[in-house]
Amino acid sequence: MGRTPVLGDTVHYQVYGSADGRFGSVCRTALVSEVGQWVTRRTDTDDEGTTRTLHQVWEPEAVACTVLNPGGAFFHTVCQHSEGVRRGGTWHWPEQPPHGLRDVVRDEIRHEVLRQRLDRPGVRG
Repeated sequence: MGRTPVLGDTVHYQVYGSADGRFGSVCRTALVSEVGQWVTRRTDTDDEGTTRTLHQVWEPEAVACTVLNPGGAFFHTVCQHSEGVRRGGTWHWPEQPPHGLRDVVRDEIRHEVLRQRLDRPGVRG
């Protein structure tokens, strides 16, 4: 996995989207509120339907998180990690711009600020 999440990390939560497809699966900002979760892999029910057995595994990279939506926040108690394939209900690290892109953008902003200063009346280069 690489980096291990810690409390307070900002991650991206992949929203499920609607079953009818009207609303797509999108990323939302989420804050990690607990690290490590028991994740249910299989559920067995007896023949009478009165007893249920959960088969769970401990996943250290599964988290509980607070998902921030435009309409409010919700709490997701068991959220599995998924880089690459983005499945609804999972979290992943925020995408980073390509190496060096931040430096390029920063330099372009500096040049634009300098150009605007030089274009003001009474300012010479």
